[in-house]
Amino acid sequence: MRRNHLFMLAIVALLCSCASQFDRSPDWEKASGDCYFYCEKCGSLQGGIFTKGPIKEFAGAGKESCIHEWQEITRERFKQLGTELHDCDWSQEIPFFRDDWPQAPRPLEQMHDLPLMTPEDSYELEQP
Repeated sequence: MRRNHLFMLAIVALLCSCASQFDRSPDWEKASGDCYFYCEKCGSLQGGIFTKGPIKEFAGAGKESCIHEWQEITRERFKQLGTELHDCDWSQEIPFFRDDWPQAPRPLEQMHDLPLMTPEDSYELEQP
């Protein structure tokens, strides 16, 4: 009787460990800044700024039963696959995922066009 209980417990543990492998996200702990991942097996995509968001996900066919093999890809490839595999219209997404999102700070040469704060402006800010 005790042998049967141990056997059943071993079967349940094995099934639980196998089931936990399905539909796992990429390894977020290794990701820093904006990262983009693709599972070629099912066509799923995940990308964005993993530490704070935003994050965009596309579920591939059979995602729930897939043991993903995530590959890190470029932002351009992520957007290309999002369009090809999932018909994403990036112009309808939030600014971070659109093409017009600034990827780098403005060059110093363009900063001279910005207005400077005068002493009068700072005085107005201090008044209640």
